[in-house]
Amino acid sequence: MGVLADYVRQAAEKKKISAAEWLKQNAPNAKKCRLATHVGKFINPDTDVTVFVQPHNEADKFKEFVSTTSTSCTADIATNAANLGIAKLLLLVTEDGKTVYEHLLAEENFLENELGDVLPDSFNYSAIRGDLLEAESDYEPAGTDTKLRQVYFPVGKGDYHLLTVLSPSSVMVELRSRIRTAEEDAYKKKDKPSKGDKYQQIYNLTEIGIGGANPRNISTLNNYFRGKMYLLPSLPPELQRRKVSKPNRSFFVSNLFIKDFLEAFEKLHKIYSKDKNNLEIRNKARKDEKRIINMIMFRACLLQEETAGWSDGKIQLSQSEKIWLDNKYDEQRKNDTSWHDEIAGATARWIYQTYKYIYKDKAVLLSNSEFIELKYSVKHILEENI
Repeated sequence: MGVLADYVRQAAEKKKISAAEWLKQNAPNAKKCRLATHVGKFINPDTDVTVFVQPHNEADKFKEFVSTTSTSCTADIATNAANLGIAKLLLLVTEDGKTVYEHLLAEENFLENELGDVLPDSFNYSAIRGDLLEAESDYEPAGTDTKLRQVYFPVGKGDYHLLTVLSPSSVMVELRSRIRTAEEDAYKKKDKPSKGDKYQQIYNLTEIGIGGANPRNISTLNNYFRGKMYLLPSLPPELQRRKVSKPNRSFFVSNLFIKDFLEAFEKLHKIYSKDKNNLEIRNKARKDEKRIINMIMFRACLLQEETAGWSDGKIQLSQSEKIWLDNKYDEQRKNDTSWHDEIAGATARWIYQTYKYIYKDKAVLLSNSEFIELKYSVKHILEENI
């Protein structure tokens, strides 16, 4: 006996009537069932708004995006508690993984093949199939509901789109189901561990209740889990602090790798190579130079976050570099400006020498005034970062 026949037989026994009578009484209630992927009652039990979103087909250009339509989950059914019996029948998953509703759409003789053992030969399968297919599957709400949350999304010129955010009930139920399956698998393997057993667990879950004491009135799938759903944690990732390489002699030799700056120097070379030398070109050159300077300052800041005193001992740095990079000299760095010129000059020289090394004979030579201006830019950014 298949799962559908078993379900109908058990439902009829509870009511102390025959399977045929149970189907005849309940099948007409299918028209009160509405297939949905988003059920408004998950947010507010007093609304009837539902949405059914069709899955993407292979030709859909958006099918690769993460969305409700690209997930593998069963449609929910929005109805009241009195119609749950027939709603559960429609969502019943058969041996091949399809729901009864999907089979009804595709196979005219599905009921007869599945229920032949529990129903009389004279049973009118066609009429019952017609009743069951009365369930709404292409419902589109005419508008939103004031009981639901509204989001005003600006689209420019004082206009906006009014958006209603609905919970993807089908996805939430599928998430709960998969988590529960993983938990049950983990419990079994923990109780009776064997070599090579692997299991997965998800921690820091938040459980929410949908429908309070009446989950039956929210949706069919919600009733399966008694209104208990999971929320996955949505927190920034915990990143491990990367180990910063400390310079042995010169910061510019040990900590600045040319490959990290290639893209920035490429943009700078394109500006340097322009035939024009007007204000717009010069401003663009200064902007690209500042980008490289900021990249250097970022690497310096990483060393400033290291434990104070790291530059002591055998490390051979100039005193100016120690003041700049080691927090042991934090007070001197803030109150003494004598080291600014040396660091600004060293930074400007590294930028220009690196540029010439990358582009060799194609490099554009800077005039003395342009180099002084580059050094001034470094000094200005250096002072801003102290």
